[in-house]
This record gives sequence, structure tokens and C-alpha cells, in this order.
Amino acid sequence: MEYRREIDGLRAVAVLPVILFHAGVELFSGGFVGVDVFFVISGYLITSIILKEQQTGAFSLVRFYERRARRILPALFLVVIACIPFAWIWLLPEDLKSFGKSLIAVPTFTSNILFARESDYFTPLAELKPLLHTWSLAVEEQFYVFFPILLILAHKWRTVSNGVLIAAIGIISLCLAQWGLSTNPKIAFYFLPTRAWELMIGALIAVYVLRPNAKKVASNELLGALGLVLILVSVFAFTEATPFPGLYALIPTIGTGLIILFAQADTFVGRLLATRAFVGLGLISYSAYLWHHPLFAFARHRSLDTPALDLMLGLAALSIFLAYISWRYVERPFRDKKKFSQRQIFILSGASSAALILVGVTISSNDGFASRSATDNMAFSDFDRMLAPNHGLSPACDHQFTLTDECTTSPSPKMILWGDSYGMHLAPALESSETNIPFRQHTMSSCIPVTGLSIVGNVVSPSRAERCLAQGTNVLDWLATQNTIEYVVLASPFTYIKFDLLTADGDVITQDKEKIALDHLKATVEVIRANGQKPIFVAPPPNTGVDIGRCFTRALLFAADPQRCDFSPDQMSADSQQAYRLMSQLSEHAPFVSLKSLICPSEGSAETCEVSIDGLPLYRDDGHLSITGSAYIGKTNDLTGLIATTADAFWANK
Repeated sequence: MEYRREIDGLRAVAVLPVILFHAGVELFSGGFVGVDVFFVISGYLITSIILKEQQTGAFSLVRFYERRARRILPALFLVVIACIPFAWIWLLPEDLKSFGKSLIAVPTFTSNILFARESDYFTPLAELKPLLHTWSLAVEEQFYVFFPILLILAHKWRTVSNGVLIAAIGIISLCLAQWGLSTNPKIAFYFLPTRAWELMIGALIAVYVLRPNAKKVASNELLGALGLVLILVSVFAFTEATPFPGLYALIPTIGTGLIILFAQADTFVGRLLATRAFVGLGLISYSAYLWHHPLFAFARHRSLDTPALDLMLGLAALSIFLAYISWRYVERPFRDKKKFSQRQIFILSGASSAALILVGVTISSNDGFASRSATDNMAFSDFDRMLAPNHGLSPACDHQFTLTDECTTSPSPKMILWGDSYGMHLAPALESSETNIPFRQHTMSSCIPVTGLSIVGNVVSPSRAERCLAQGTNVLDWLATQNTIEYVVLASPFTYIKFDLLTADGDVITQDKEKIALDHLKATVEVIRANGQKPIFVAPPPNTGVDIGRCFTRALLFAADPQRCDFSPDQMSADSQQAYRLMSQLSEHAPFVSLKSLICPSEGSAETCEVSIDGLPLYRDDGHLSITGSAYIGKTNDLTGLIATTADAFWANK
């Protein structure tokens, strides 16, 4: 196959934005599209190799898999093995258990399936997973397993042309991806069936270029330049909120296709991509991709808050250096058939895979070895207990409407705690308060306490949103039948404008979201008041966008001062500010209790919001209260009594 320097240069255009995006460089807000560029390149190169060898009768499936093993596995296994000691030293048990699962997923080509189950790609939690980036390798590896077999069968049966077959797969896959964005965005992002169309773009180009009696595709300055522009527009204009990988992903992938087809060596873009700098980075792009994310993830684990940009850029440079080392001393030697025979490659690959799976099974089956010593007088299990999930009265309360006894403190409750996970975390506070008002917990994660409205998209799929709408209806219908309920406490992060909203009529709201949310909150208050009950909101704990719970435990782990995690009220995140603005706008229609005033009692002064008390964290993550933190706030502030007196005072005048 004829070598094209400009395609190696195109790899540089793919990998650099990915690295800078993961480093947190805001300018490269769409840098994640570099993966899509890689997919198109892979589809083109792999299909070209298979079709050319089929034309000469030289194609062998065994040799194909051998070449893929030589190309992918040595550097991949090196990076994964290098991660293990750092994971053992620095990761909390739950994180180490997750890492153990990824050790199993990498050699079994299932990383994309694992991470689709664990987390959204664009969440802070995902940034902490050292091997998250191997999801794209799993997609390619699955493609390598199935696609050659498909082309072999097509070549044997000759019932349909390669072009028609590939185009059909691509169209079906693109339709699945677009549909998946509205039904299950995580699966749409991670899975091969919804990513295959990007690989098929490259494959279709290969079929076109290698068609019988085909003339060489003529260079085209304009189309080659347009291709580069499309990629760059995606890199700089796309954000995490861009629906992906549906129709928007056509922009960078078509751009890549145009470059492959038309930006040949005699064009401006071709000459640019063929320069020494681009080609050099392109040659080591695979290793650079492998190294960068573990470096960033461990830096985030090692830092109390968000690592400084200059540190991340330094690590980006380090990933380039390590990439050169591994390319020269690992990638190149293993590709040399004189140094490693086919048999040796398969034996080493199998043995390494088995070893990683064994280590992964050992770690995950032992729950991340929580008994490991973290400090001189603490085990990692102590940190796990500090950050344990706060389901409120019981994990059984994190489900669609239920009247189980586990979710009430009395057969005759006078108060209802209604909300999402920000409602759950208040239950220990109500239980520990001096004022004893029996209450029932009606909570469901991500389901806001509002009538006829749900957030949708990203973390909430349309089917989940429908369940949330049903949850709201069920709670209000039940409240209408209750004569003993006096107080209805509504708790949520109240950051609705960052999500799309789904109404009970099935409409998806993308504009004027704050106004619509306010209208529905007011309507909810009116429905509750019509029952003779007293609604009251609890505004969420202030947050800074940093995982405060992890900040505290890392401070203990790395012998730093936990007070470094404290913050002043003016450092609140935009989400927190929006929540309190919404509460202020509602204040004429319903009362609210401010957790900010309890955690930051001297707001407006030089005092800070203390996030730990007596060596225990108030928060378990970036916004939720820990079990002990919630209980502390309830006990020291008599939160139940505060809620009741605030509601009584407000509604006495209405």
C-alpha cells in the first residue's frame, strides 16, 4: 500500500485536540472529535489493506490479526501495566475496584461496554478513570474482529458490492446513533453499532479509490482545505453539550474524508500535513493517546482540587515524550517480524492478556482492597465510609413511588421529604434534629420535585424522564389523599437551565427553561396548598464545582491540610448561584431554607464555608452531603425545626 505522509500528519490533527481537551484547555472545547478523525482514518486504512490483499489473493485473517496485535497491544499493555502501581497507591477502594474491572475490559476489547455502564464520558467522574480512553480502542478492536470477516463473506458470495454493503451499514449505524441520542446517549456514544458509520466513511473512500480500473483521484485544493476547516470548526466550536455522535459528527468525519480523498501531497493542506512536525507527531500519536489520559487522571486523583492548567500542559508534554520513548523502544521493535515471530506475538499477547485479567479479577473481587493502609492510622476503608452513598432512610427510597415502611419514620408522618438525590441526603439531617416531626421520604435520583416536568438528556434518558414524570404525579396524587401531612419539603439542586426539560405533554423544552421551570414550580406549590399543606423548598449546599468530598479525603491521604478544601461564598459555582437565584425568584410564592446560610454562617465576610467538622467531611462529592455531614447539620441547626417554623411563619400570612 502506497505510503502517504499526509495521513500520518492527519493523525497529529486528531491526537493533539484530544490531549488538549482532556487537559482542560477551554479553546479546544470540541477536541474530543479527534477520536472521530481516528475512526475515519482506521476505516480507510484497514479496508484498503483488506481489499488490496483480496485482489491479489494474499489476504489471510490470521496475518491480519497478527498485524493488529503488533500495532496495538505492546504499547497498550505497557501503559496499562505502568498504571497499576499508581492505582494501588492512590485510588480509593471504589476507584480501584473500577480500575480492576477496566484491567479485565482492556484485553477483552470491552472497555466501551464497561464505561457505558459506569459513567458518562463528559462527567468529572469519568476524568478520574485512568483507562477511560481505551473505550475507543475497544470500538476499533471490535471493528477489526467483525469487519474483515464481513468482507471475506462478501468477497466469497459476491451477492452485493462492497460499496453498497458498506454504505448500507453506515446509513443504518448513523440512524442508530441519532436515535440513540434521544433514547440512551451513553450507548450511542460508546458502542460500535452507533460508531460504525464513522469507520464506514473511511471504508467507503477505500472502496472508491480501489474500484476496478479506477484512475487516481485528482487533488483538489478547495475540497482539501474545506476538510481541514470542518475538523477545526468542530474542535473549536463543539462543546460537551453538542449532541454526539449523531448528525453533528458528520462535520469532522466528512472533513476527514475530504482530506483523505483530495488533500494529496501536491496541495497546500497535503504539504502542511506532510511537514516534519505533523508527521513526527502523527507517528507517535497512538502512544501519545495511550499515555495522556492516565497522566491526567492520576494528577486529578493526586490534587485536592482541579489541577492547574500549567500542570496539565506539562503532563501533556510528558505524554508526548513518553510516546516517543514507547514508539521507538516498544512499538517499532514489536512490528519487526525479524525480532518477534508470529508465534511469539500471539503467545506474548495471550500471556499478557491473561495476566491483566487475573490482576483485574483479583482487585475487583476483593472490592478494591479496602483494608490497604492509607495513612499511619487510617485504612482506605475509612475513606469509603466517609464518602458512602447517602440514600437517606434506605436505598429502597431511591426508586419510583413506594410506600414501603423503610422510607418512613412513623406510620403517621406529618412531613414529606420529596426530591431527587438532594432530597435523599437531607434525611439524616431531619432524623438528627432536636425537633421530632415524623416524615416519609419520597425520592428518586435525578427526578425533580415538580409537577409535569422532568429534566432530560445527558444523565437522564427519555425513558427515565418519563418515570420521573410519573413519580411527580404519584407523589402529588398520594398527597391529595393524606390528612395528616402538614409540611411538604421539596429539595433539589435546582439547576434546571443546564438541561433540556420534558413536559407531561411530551414536549422537549430547549428555550426559556428558567421561566418554564419557575412556572411549574409555582404550579406545584399551588397544588400542595390546595391540599391544605405547607410547601417549603430547601436550597442545596453551596458548591464550587470541585469534588469537595474527595478533596477532604485526599487531604488526609496526602497529609495536606483539609482546610484547603474550604471556600468562601463568592467562590460558588455558576450552578450554585443559579439555584439560589431561582429560590429568590420563588420567595414570594413559597418559603425556602438556605443550606448556604448554615454551612457559611458568615457569608459576605472573610469567613469561609467549612466543609469538614471534627475530622469528618460534610460533603460526599461535589454537592451532596455525606451521611455524617447531613446529621451534623441537622443536629447543630435543628433543621427540622427550622423548616417547620419557616413554613409556619410564611404561610400564616397567606
